[in-house]
Amino acid sequence: MRKPLIRISFLFLLVSIIVFFNTQEVTKAETTKSKISFRILSPTLNSIEYNDELSIKISNITSLYQISAVTARVEGREVTLTRTNSEWEGKINLAGLKRGAKTLEVKATDVYGNNATNKTTFTYTKQPKLTIYTPQDFSFTNSFIRIKAEASDLAGEKCTIKITAPDGQQMDAVNKIDTVMYLDLTKMMNRSTSITFVATNETGGTVSITKTLYADPSSYLNKKYQVSGVILDFKDNKILYKTTNNEIKLKDLQTASETTIFAYAGRLKGYITPQGVLLALYSSYYNSLFVYKNSNLIYIGRELLNSPLKVEGNYAIWNGDLKPSSNSEDFSGREIYLLNLETGNAQLVRKDGMVIDVTANGEVIFVSSGAVYRYSDGNMIKLSSSEHVSYTNVFSDGNITVYGDQPSGSYNSKLILNKDGIEKTIDVDSMPLAVNNGYVVYSKSINGTSQIFLWKNGVSKQLTHFGLNVSLESLSANGDVIVKAYGLYSDPGNGYYFINREASTPIRLYTIGVKNKNLNLKNYWIGNELYGVIGGSILRIDPNPIFVTGIKLAETKLTLNTGEQHQLKANILPTTSTNQKVFWSSSNSAVATVNFRGKVMAKKVGTAVITVTTEDGKKQASCRVVVTDITPPKMPVVQAVTNQSTFVTGTAEAGSTITVSIGSKKYLAKANSKGYFKVTIAKQKTGTKILVTATDAAGNTSPARVIIVR
Repeated sequence: MRKPLIRISFLFLLVSIIVFFNTQEVTKAETTKSKISFRILSPTLNSIEYNDELSIKISNITSLYQISAVTARVEGREVTLTRTNSEWEGKINLAGLKRGAKTLEVKATDVYGNNATNKTTFTYTKQPKLTIYTPQDFSFTNSFIRIKAEASDLAGEKCTIKITAPDGQQMDAVNKIDTVMYLDLTKMMNRSTSITFVATNETGGTVSITKTLYADPSSYLNKKYQVSGVILDFKDNKILYKTTNNEIKLKDLQTASETTIFAYAGRLKGYITPQGVLLALYSSYYNSLFVYKNSNLIYIGRELLNSPLKVEGNYAIWNGDLKPSSNSEDFSGREIYLLNLETGNAQLVRKDGMVIDVTANGEVIFVSSGAVYRYSDGNMIKLSSSEHVSYTNVFSDGNITVYGDQPSGSYNSKLILNKDGIEKTIDVDSMPLAVNNGYVVYSKSINGTSQIFLWKNGVSKQLTHFGLNVSLESLSANGDVIVKAYGLYSDPGNGYYFINREASTPIRLYTIGVKNKNLNLKNYWIGNELYGVIGGSILRIDPNPIFVTGIKLAETKLTLNTGEQHQLKANILPTTSTNQKVFWSSSNSAVATVNFRGKVMAKKVGTAVITVTTEDGKKQASCRVVVTDITPPKMPVVQAVTNQSTFVTGTAEAGSTITVSIGSKKYLAKANSKGYFKVTIAKQKTGTKILVTATDAAGNTSPARVIIVR
């Protein structure tokens, strides 16, 4: 009987040994301190978070044992993170939590219960709303800009608005601002620049808006119209422009109506036509042409990039084809097409040539194989006897055509004028630049610099005599020109000049863009009036302005009561001055404000100086405004008082002094910022009469509220 007992004992001992060693292994694993490490990748330390859904991301976790759970917690709200690739991610909904500083706690736990915790702080808030009324984007200024902006917050937090101007100066305001800023243009001339608005609420939420500005101190430039965008064309009292939201709009200045054509984020050219608009939308290899007419956008064809698309009256001409924009066939861009914008018919003019110009009656001038041609009503005439004409040196006004003839290999060139097919050499070693109403402008080298000449009816005249190179900007129908004189970057003579057809002394009109090829103030002659377009501004350029000599205010001293308004009137001298624009400002807007029309609003007791300044910043006049307060507060609202009351409570004008009179005794207290007051009194007998008044900072006392103790 011993052998079975021995076997049983041996088996029991073996099982005990196995269990012992297994138990020791598990115990060791559970009690071993495991190092768990990870980093919180998002949100970053001290970040501002605006979304209700907080995105959480941590790095790959380093751990001896397998990770069983990763949790994230913010103020009692917890979420389990999931592993994606080498990171752990998740989201916590913060909606309903109070705004302000928050702590994110992330905890990683392994299969044996070992854990590690990391924390980071962030701010949960919302962005305030910031509205900029002026300046509009792409505005032009001579020196002054009106600043009008407003910031608000859905939770009612106070918002600070900080404005940084391009000349470095800064302004601060709370919730809203309406003032005028004078810019130091010496720090921002001849280039586009920007002004930045930043609104910040009390919990750190911010929003920033930047507006592009163009500036030039010239008194010859007076802004006539402004749109919030970039102007593509200005014609027939209409403005075609692209907004900051990429909408293409057509504005009628007579009716003030606007039409949104469509939205397009890419580059484009635009032309106003009698029928509507012609648009060329840029792509990698060609432009796609569209006509907007009768509220419809119609595809026309493809245009050669950087080619001279011309529009005059009801006709447009271009190099390209009529194939669909999606066509994958080779695109040569050498074909010339003429489009009748009224009928919509397009016809092939020439299979191989380069566009020069089109007239209002549909005549086309083009160059092909080095020769100049005219096309009209299906008939083609070769104008030039030479076949050495470059298409870049041909100009036409529909009556006469001028071109440069320079045989291959020759250094000698001739300036040819062609009328009705009859050629005439009007100069040699010169370059044609423009023709308008029979006036021909060309350039010629004089003492090593390029100068401008004018030809009319067989008579040539040198218009410019600069020691700098000169190029043509525009030619009017009466022979007046705008030229650009340019030398070294720092040359003081750089600028754009007006010169009339009599070769008068040049008048420097402006300098903006003279040092920056990408910044161009485009000229438009409308009759004999000159306009300039830059960004979203249309400027009247007057080479013979009547300058302001002074400005006066009818009142130089003014006394107002709080809440009162008064209209100031500025008189500009002389009354015939070209630029009648003025700007108004207040030295203390907390005491008195002034709007852009000169209306003063008295805000609180104190003194402020209201200043009116001419747009060029050269003339000023001022009015000293003293604000008084003679308006008493309203009668206080008082809660019922019983024979057990030890306080008199109620509401009155914020900050006013509350006087409680009981017989000959008086008890005083202050109403808080919300108007609430609480005055300590002794218990009174039933029927006792109590008088309560409010006195403001100016000493005005309200009517007394009579309370009878219950």
